[in-house]
Amino acid sequence: MVRVFKSRHRTSHLFKIDNFSLFKKYQLEKVNSSVFDLGGHKWTLCVFPNGRKNASGHYVSIFLMSQASVNVKIEYELFVVSQLEQKWESSGHREFGIYPKPTGKGNPKLISLVDLERNGYLIGDSCMCGVKLHGIEPAESGTAECFSLIENPLNHKVTWMITRFSSFEPEKAHHSHEFVVGNRKW
Repeated sequence: MVRVFKSRHRTSHLFKIDNFSLFKKYQLEKVNSSVFDLGGHKWTLCVFPNGRKNASGHYVSIFLMSQASVNVKIEYELFVVSQLEQKWESSGHREFGIYPKPTGKGNPKLISLVDLERNGYLIGDSCMCGVKLHGIEPAESGTAECFSLIENPLNHKVTWMITRFSSFEPEKAHHSHEFVVGNRKW
């Protein structure tokens, strides 16, 4: 399914979140994707599985975050993908304007948690969401990644898989996603 999606939506980034229910159980606020490149700009997705601000507890909130200044107007669309059929729940086309510094735009009420479960967007405690940019040169295929929250790491160890390590800027700090071991968040 992911391969088909990426080949059909070559200006998109797909972000799969496994063990979705653990975010609520451990009161984890958000998860950020890795940095990805679309349309010549670097981005991340910021997902609030239990909502952000006034949507808290009732909706999934998703935001597209620029990693540097954006000097062109770009149309984007945030979405959650159904795992039962070829459809998605979308924010509709929105504009990411010109910004002199990194910023974020998004939808605090993309889909209700009730609809997420009821309509096939949350299957096996996994959810797939993403962003599609419009009006940009398509890549060979879209990009995708998976984030897995592990409730009880084996031997109380957590492995941080670093992708594209050689492209990291040495002067910048790099942080893992928040994780839980025992009763503590790290």
